[in-house]
This record gives sequence, C-alpha cells and structure tokens, in this order.
Amino acid sequence: MKNKVDSIAPISLNKKLYIATANQGEANYERNKKRHDLFYALMKERSDGHLKVKIEYFEQENHRSVPFIALNEGLKYVNKKN
Repeated sequence: MKNKVDSIAPISLNKKLYIATANQGEANYERNKKRHDLFYALMKERSDGHLKVKIEYFEQENHRSVPFIALNEGLKYVNKKN
C-alpha cells in the first residue's frame, strides 16, 4: 500500500476523494476497513496536512447496500465548496 501511495503524483493529492467502506463481517475486516484506513493514513502523511479526502465507514451497511449511499455522500462531498 505504501508503494502505491508513494507513486501518486503530487498534483493528484490536491484532488478531492471520497472513500466509503461497509461492514463485511469480521472475516473481511482486514481486507476492507483496515486497508482503507491505512490508505487514508498514508495519504494524509504524504499530503502535509492539506488532504482533501473523506473516508466513511458504514457499519450498518454491506457490499450490496452501500453503493447508493456512498454515491450520494460522495457527490455531496466532492461538490461541496471549500
């Protein structure tokens, strides 16, 4: 994950990004929420504190129910005036 974040062009760190993840059960915790949290932490570390990324975890949702919620919340975040 660190190599992937390190390969992101600096100009891309100025873009807004919305990340949503849902509850996939204990077996998939490592693959989903923890991985997204690590990605966010690495990007935040690399961005010098000016990161425009929002990450949300929807505990009551799952892989099938989260897309519409994430789309709606993501569009609101991306289109929100800073």
